[in-house]
Amino acid sequence: MPEEPTNDEKQPEPTPHFDEFSGHANESTPKPNPTFTPVQSEPIMTPTPVQDGPMTSFAPNPFANPEPAINPEQARVPEGINLTLQPEMPIISSEKPKWFKQKKFIIGVLTVVLIALIGGGSAFAYVSYYQNPQKVISDSVINAITAKTAIYTGNLNVDNENVKVGVNITSKLSGATGSLDADLTVTASGKTYKISGSGLVDKSGDLYFKVDHLAGIITEAKTTIGILPNSATSTAIDKLVAKIDGTWIKVSSSDLKQYSEDTATSKTCINDTVKKFKDDKAAMAEVTDLYTKNPFVLVDKNLGQVNGSFGYQLKGSNSNLKTFLDGLKNTKIYKSLHDCDKTFVIDTKGMSTKDEVDKKNTFKLWVDVWSHQITKIELNGNDSGTTSSATILPKFNQEVTISAPATSITLTQLQTYIQDLFTSLYGSQL
Repeated sequence: MPEEPTNDEKQPEPTPHFDEFSGHANESTPKPNPTFTPVQSEPIMTPTPVQDGPMTSFAPNPFANPEPAINPEQARVPEGINLTLQPEMPIISSEKPKWFKQKKFIIGVLTVVLIALIGGGSAFAYVSYYQNPQKVISDSVINAITAKTAIYTGNLNVDNENVKVGVNITSKLSGATGSLDADLTVTASGKTYKISGSGLVDKSGDLYFKVDHLAGIITEAKTTIGILPNSATSTAIDKLVAKIDGTWIKVSSSDLKQYSEDTATSKTCINDTVKKFKDDKAAMAEVTDLYTKNPFVLVDKNLGQVNGSFGYQLKGSNSNLKTFLDGLKNTKIYKSLHDCDKTFVIDTKGMSTKDEVDKKNTFKLWVDVWSHQITKIELNGNDSGTTSSATILPKFNQEVTISAPATSITLTQLQTYIQDLFTSLYGSQL
């Protein structure tokens, strides 16, 4: 009895065979693999003879010479025979087709363009709104008003054919305290005079001031008016100058009471008001919002960007200034100051609302591109042969310390020194 085949001896699966008469595949017979040889743009099949057996199949002959093309009109095809050739199935590959790669590339490009458009729109909005010239100016004014501290350094020059005056200043502000240092140079009639002065207001509201290099000025003055160097008058003046030259003089509220009770009271009240509202955000907002609605400093000319700052030549608006001042009367700050001193009054009745172009004076403002803080102020003028110029360099919100001088004389002591001068001069000849 013959043995049945085991699983190890697998029988070959039937190979589809191409029926050359019917043109259709038959599972019982192997299917030939037609070979197409392009001749005159028409496919030519060069078959290899089919042998019996499951492993026999058509195979292409790449070295065979192409046969002449068959003219369909000359070929005799028996009826019922289908010679239609079936194309080979496409090979499936893991590599993405070229059109798919192109599609991904296009999507990527569109995504980049979209992001660029969004970013460009944001940049346009940033430039259009935040960097709008009038907004930059308004921000700079408001930032200066609301700054906790400020330091101003600069110079002022006035020249004409008779006299030249130059002033270098340094001013510091911190809350209700402040200081000012100034160096003055005057050139007239071929001579140059120099004098310096300082003043400050401490946290208690007391005022201090002093004058330096006073002796040189007084000596020139005595010579000019004809006071002899060794005269009693000259000696008395020199004695007074020695006491006050470079000496801090203190003016307190108690000193002022000796001359005016109302003045002393007003000074104390104003000092307290400044301290109170400097940190009152709601009260400060009343002023800043009012200015935002009525900006009286406007852009006249754009000067471009230099060293990280926008430059603008400015002009004033009298109509906006009048509206601003009228609105200021309703703010808490103004009302408090007016209550401290009834003479502190804003009167805009005779104020012109016509905006006029000032061709004799120019005012330029430079503002930091990012912080909108003022970086430089420039003033220039020319009127009737007198030229004037000023440059101020401010810095905001930096550490500032303003302290009262360690030593000083009182206003009462100064008054005593002056009385001594007149006493020594009484009855003496000039």
